[in-house]
Amino acid sequence: MTPAGFVNHSEAAAILNVKANDIRGLVVGALLHDAVEYQFSLSKLLSAADVQRFAESYVAISALAKRSHVHTASLVRYLRNQAPRC
Repeated sequence: MTPAGFVNHSEAAAILNVKANDIRGLVVGALLHDAVEYQFSLSKLLSAADVQRFAESYVAISALAKRSHVHTASLVRYLRNQAPRC
């Protein structure tokens, strides 16, 4: 059973309407953070409040592409071209 105030990767994926592998990518990319006090098992937990905050500002690139009536790959290419060069 998940402790109150925390969600596992599968639950976070359901909240964001993505796959669990996408949650792992968000954690690796430091957009979401595992709850340090619950990293002792195979099932990593995330703060439910952090996932909710992220959900409030998150838009899946596939959803944005669909709303814009373009292919996802085309939108990704466009966004990469618009990114400032460092």
